[in-house]
Amino acid sequence: MHWASTFAERIISERGEKKEYVCESGVTPSGFCHIGHFREAITTNLVAYALKDMGFKSRHIHMWDDYDRFRKVPANVPASYSEYIGLPDCKVPDPDGCHSSFADHFMEPFQISLADAGMKPDFLRASEQYKNGIYRDNIKISLDKKDRLIELLNSQRGGEKLSLDWYPVSVYCPKCGKDQTKVTSYDGEYGLSYSCKCGFEETADIRKANYVKLKWRVDWPSRWAELGVDYEPYGKDHGTQGGSADTGQKIIQEIFNKPPIIGVTYEFVSLKGASGKMSSSKGNVVLPSDILSVMEPDVLRYMFVKTKPSKELKIALDLDFLNVYDEFDRVETTYFSEEEIEKREKYDKLYEFSNIWGYKSLPAQPSFRFLSVIVQITSDIDRIVKILKKEGHIPKDLSETDLERIKTRAKLAANWVKLYAPDMIKFELLDTPPEVELTVEQKEGLKVISDLIQGEDLTDVELHNRIYEIATNLPIEPKKLFEAIYRVLIGKESGPKAAAFINVLEKDFVVKRFRSY
Repeated sequence: MHWASTFAERIISERGEKKEYVCESGVTPSGFCHIGHFREAITTNLVAYALKDMGFKSRHIHMWDDYDRFRKVPANVPASYSEYIGLPDCKVPDPDGCHSSFADHFMEPFQISLADAGMKPDFLRASEQYKNGIYRDNIKISLDKKDRLIELLNSQRGGEKLSLDWYPVSVYCPKCGKDQTKVTSYDGEYGLSYSCKCGFEETADIRKANYVKLKWRVDWPSRWAELGVDYEPYGKDHGTQGGSADTGQKIIQEIFNKPPIIGVTYEFVSLKGASGKMSSSKGNVVLPSDILSVMEPDVLRYMFVKTKPSKELKIALDLDFLNVYDEFDRVETTYFSEEEIEKREKYDKLYEFSNIWGYKSLPAQPSFRFLSVIVQITSDIDRIVKILKKEGHIPKDLSETDLERIKTRAKLAANWVKLYAPDMIKFELLDTPPEVELTVEQKEGLKVISDLIQGEDLTDVELHNRIYEIATNLPIEPKKLFEAIYRVLIGKESGPKAAAFINVLEKDFVVKRFRSY
C-alpha cells in the first residue's frame, strides 16, 4: 500500500467517518517558499488525494501565516527594511513594488508552482482570519487558561522557563502597527491591558480588537481546533520531542478540548552535493519554479510520491537528473503494460498519484537524455520530431497530446542544458570546420565514415560497430578516431555517443565536414 493511502486509512480509523476530512499545510511567507515548503504542501495534498481515492470527501487547506511578525531582514532584501521589523508580514511593503505586500510577493509564485504541479488547495490567510475574529473564542480560552498553558509549555522547555507574567497573546499596536508591546494584565473577562514602546497604551476589548494574536505555540493548535484539522505534516524541526507539534498536541486536548490531530514528521529536501538546510532568510534556496523550469510536473510529483515523508529527499540537477526521467518513463511504461500485471499493481498508486495529465494510455516518451543532445543541435520542433521518429524514440503516428509532451520535454531539456548540465555534456555544433591537426589515419577514418553514411542508413548500434571496424582496419586506436569525430564537429575531444550523434545530424553536413580534412 502506498504511504499516502496508509495515512488515509489511519485518519479514517482514528478520526472516525466524517462528511469531510481536513488536511492542512502552512508556510510563513517571510521569504522565498522553497522546495522544502513544497514537500509540506505535496505531502498534505497526496493524503487528501488518497482519501478521495478511497471514496471519502477531503479538503486540503494551505494556511498562509502572513500575520506572523516580521523578525529579520532576509538575504537579497535591502538592509533598510529593518525599520519594518515588528510589523506583520502582510503589512510590510514589497521590496520590488510588484505586489501589495512583502507576504504577497512570496506567496504568489508558490501558489502558481503548486497549481503547475497539480495542486489547488484552499488558500487561507491568517491575517484575514484574525481580522474576521475567527479565533476570538480561542483567545479568551487561552487567556482564561493562561496558568495551565504556562505549565504545559514549561514541562517541555529545557532552558529558561516561562514566568507567571507571560501571556499567550501578542498585540500589534494600533498606533505604530508593530508587535513591540507588553501585556500588563487581563481582567478575566474581555479587557486586555498593554503598553507599546511607541508610548501608546490601552485596555483593549478582545471581542473587538482584531490586532490581538495568539503566540505561535498556541496559535497552531488553536487553528487545528477551529478548522477541524485531521492531518498535518511538519518538518522535523517542529516534530522533535518537546517541539511545537508535541506541545500543540497537548494544548489542543487540554486547552481547547479537541482530539489530537494525525501528524507526521517529514525529512528535509536538499540538493545533491549541497550541505545544510535550505533557508529563505539566508537566500540559499531552490524554488519549485526552478525545478519546474527543467522538469515536467508529473516527474516532480513522482519524486515525492515514491519517497516516504520520513526519508530525506535529495534532488539532483546534475547528470543524475537524467536518471529520474529514465526511471519515471520505465514506471509509466510498466503501468500501461498489459503483459506485466504484477508489476503494474505494484506501480499503480505510484503512477496514478503522479499522473496529473490523466493519461489513459501510454503517451509518447521522448528520451530526456537524448533530447538533451538534440536541443543543442536544433531548436526547430519539427526537426526534433523528425529525428526522434528516425531514431525510434517516438511512434510514427502522434496525437496532439503526444506532440504537447514532446514540445514540453524539448523546452525543459534546453533549459536543463543551459542551467544545470555539467560541462562534459555541453557542446556547440561548429558552423565552419575548425583548424585542428589530425593524423593521416584520423583523416582517412573520417573519409571512410563519410562514405559509409552516404551509402547506407545504419542504426546507432550498427554505425558504432562499423566505426570500430574502420579503426581496426586502418589501423588506429578507436579512441583516436572518436576523438577526431568530436574535434571536427564540436571542437572538443569528447561528446555525446558518436554514432547516435552522427545519425541525428544532417547527412550532407557530416559528409562535407568529414571530407574537408
